[in-house]
Amino acid sequence: MRGVLFDLDGTLLDIDGDAFLERYLDALGPHLCPDLDPEAFRARVMAAALPLLTAERLPATVGDTFRGALAAHLGLSPEAVAAAQSRLDAQPAGLAAIPHGRVPIAATCVDAALEAGLRCAVATTPIYGPAVIRRRLGWAGLAGRPWALITTSENMRACKPSPGYFREAAAKLGLPPEECVMVGDDPYQDGPAAEAGMRFHQIPPGGDGLPAWQALLAEIGGGRRPECSV
Repeated sequence: MRGVLFDLDGTLLDIDGDAFLERYLDALGPHLCPDLDPEAFRARVMAAALPLLTAERLPATVGDTFRGALAAHLGLSPEAVAAAQSRLDAQPAGLAAIPHGRVPIAATCVDAALEAGLRCAVATTPIYGPAVIRRRLGWAGLAGRPWALITTSENMRACKPSPGYFREAAAKLGLPPEECVMVGDDPYQDGPAAEAGMRFHQIPPGGDGLPAWQALLAEIGGGRRPECSV
């Protein structure tokens, strides 16, 4: 193991990722189509996003591809979609209303991996821009770590759960997938790392995840199993 890829929502950060996405889309809709019903807007977003989720490699970044597809569904220009996203990403107050908290043992594990000289990545589903992802990483108390990679909509050409996402992330770390482990809570989103050649280390959500975190710590620390609590 030379690289560790950590999922964000539900792994490094205690948050309901689906609730956050719903709040984000509810906030984005009025910036783009104030007269469109929120459910209708979300349906068009999903129609634009679904083809991105299975592509091995997109012709452009996830962000550029999504903005182009969503613009076509809404009858707007990609530039208008980008401008609306930029306005929303600069106004985080409403998004912070989704309950969230730190996972102390996650920070312990990240620090142990860094101290062991492993290349560490924030391998979150790259559907948000850098500002939104770094803000949520700050909520986790991990924004200041020397991450080798933070995947965002602007630096990835594949998206979870496509195995291509994990191959691309490993390549950006300068490692073969076989030397990486993906740490995440969602077998559907994170499990396809195994198809790319990585090992998948599943972290169950909530307090049930403590033994899994301790097992990963023991592996990183050469057999030590520190006493940590969430």
